[in-house]
Amino acid sequence: PHQNPAGQLVNLYGRAVDVGEDKAPRELRHDHLPGRRGNFNAPALQKPAVILCEGGFDALSLLAAGYPAAAVFGLDGLRWNWVKARRVIFAFDADGPGRAALEKEARNAVLLGKAVYFLGAEAYQGHKDLNEAWAATRQLDLGPLGEAEEERAAILEAEGLTRAEANRRALGLE
Repeated sequence: PHQNPAGQLVNLYGRAVDVGEDKAPRELRHDHLPGRRGNFNAPALQKPAVILCEGGFDALSLLAAGYPAAAVFGLDGLRWNWVKARRVIFAFDADGPGRAALEKEARNAVLLGKAVYFLGAEAYQGHKDLNEAWAATRQLDLGPLGEAEEERAAILEAEGLTRAEANRRALGLE
């Protein structure tokens, strides 16, 4: 289900799965109803800290392992006005599109005054995403979180903002 931060259903998502040798065609693997999209477990965006991942199955794996998680449906599916968490831990897939989205969204988070963290490679246990790691081992050890403090300083400098200005912007004071 796609939800808004209040937990209301706003859309639905379906996924075809492979069965044995029968592979679902790539273009039919993911489907959403027409209309606006939400996030998987969007109420988690209101907590003090949230792990943001790419897709409902990764979020389900994190939830099963005891972590607060919300998922975007597609790497452009994050509405920052919904994210009230002050600490954002990115757990996007460990592939090219996931890394590119991490850079883009971490920048957005920094400009909104969020404390930004990301998972190290060991959290993925050699797999492409957290769901694959969970399916293989039935455990997720997120390991030490990488703090994006150097990246934050570079982003603020490039934007011509001080940390105080970014924090005031995040609080809606500017």
